[in-house]
Amino acid sequence: MKQFINQINKWYDKFNKLNEWVIIFLMSAMCVDLLAQVGARYLFQHPLTWSEELARYMFVWIALLGSAWCGRSHIHVRMTVVTGMLPKSVERIVQIIVSITIAATCFILLPNAYKIFLSQSKLKAVT
Repeated sequence: MKQFINQINKWYDKFNKLNEWVIIFLMSAMCVDLLAQVGARYLFQHPLTWSEELARYMFVWIALLGSAWCGRSHIHVRMTVVTGMLPKSVERIVQIIVSITIAATCFILLPNAYKIFLSQSKLKAVT
């Protein structure tokens, strides 16, 4: 069983590395996109019509992929004032309980999120 979990962790680490590179690519592309927008607006007096919306979509994907990356790396924002005062064994148990609570909340919200996704996916982009 431990070997199976180690294998899953190996694949998850590879996925996380790929996720990291996708985030880097999206951040770079968003910076180039916005730089082109600023250049077009100030140098040519004609702003690009599509660049802000593209940047918005890239930002949303960066936020979603970034939250997954931070979750795996345990670098997400969290309150550690109370848990930092607990003994290490109790702190670990509290972390497990918090992780289970977050996962359960995501599963509870998933059906409604899917309904919202379906209703919003029919909307056309502004540009």
